[in-house]
Amino acid sequence: AGYLQTMQARVGDAPGVRWLGALSEERVPEVLAQGNVIVLPYQATTGASSVLPQACALGLPVVASDLPDWRAAVEEQNLRVEFFQPDDCSHLARVLSALLLDAARRAEIGRHNVAAIERWNLRDTARLYTQLLVGE
Repeated sequence: AGYLQTMQARVGDAPGVRWLGALSEERVPEVLAQGNVIVLPYQATTGASSVLPQACALGLPVVASDLPDWRAAVEEQNLRVEFFQPDDCSHLARVLSALLLDAARRAEIGRHNVAAIERWNLRDTARLYTQLLVGE
């Protein structure tokens, strides 16, 4: 509670920062597509799982907190994501700077992730959910 207000007070109107507030699910891809890199600085992945595949499907490289759920999703879906240690701003800055300065790497990660996401179709997803629920 109060996280957004705390961040707005801390960052304010810094250059390059726009506060969009809550976004409808329909607007998320539109907003993500405006970036060069998507940063997922979460402390927990609850409620954040759709952002990762959306960013990857758009061909955007992702920098994410090194959380077990993110690692598992990246491995399971054969994605390429740059990780940083949660609560380590200097590590995030180094990882993000390296990626922003390397356009070829961003493009390669984007191509790889689009291909990886395209391999996961609705039929495969439904089959996996069924296996989990039924235990087969």
